[in-house]
Amino acid sequence: MTTNRIHDPFPLDTARLRLRTAGPDDAEFILSLWSDPRVMGYVGFPNGLPTSEERIRRQIANASPDPFSRLLIVDRSSDGQHIGQAHVGRVDEQGIVEPDIKLSPDHWGTGYGQEVWKTLIACGFLQTACRIVQGTPNVENAGSVHMMSRCGMQRTGEDTLEPSGPMKDAMVPVHYFIYRITRQKWTTLRAT
Repeated sequence: MTTNRIHDPFPLDTARLRLRTAGPDDAEFILSLWSDPRVMGYVGFPNGLPTSEERIRRQIANASPDPFSRLLIVDRSSDGQHIGQAHVGRVDEQGIVEPDIKLSPDHWGTGYGQEVWKTLIACGFLQTACRIVQGTPNVENAGSVHMMSRCGMQRTGEDTLEPSGPMKDAMVPVHYFIYRITRQKWTTLRAT
């Protein structure tokens, strides 16, 4: 009997960075990002995400075997310093995958975000059957909007995420743009 196994591309090296699967020892760093209002304010948590190191450890321990659903740590290759957290995301029923990246503010404006985002787009198209990679940056996050444009994505719309679910009391509405790149466009850009 054959099983459909997903190829795990991580760790994955870029020109200056390494993306690797998060382990329990990374919970403290992830908490530092998720509790930082500068990072999480753009995704609707103006006071940071209300969580704990222990909850993050449990999330990592109970992670899906699917490598695209797991939390990733972004380390700088030159010295191993943690600079961010990311994930590729699962392909939805419409064939869309929506990666995520959160960089430490100490590393904003360095081009690391664009380097990671291009890698996450490539993972989406090379490692999954998705049709579209989508990003939804907060309209006020000029750096993220610029990064998506620089990666060949086009703005296709905008919307507002209203707080809901168990965290709704810690959230505020988020007005966001929708940026997309199709497999065909990515393949064309990659060939040039």
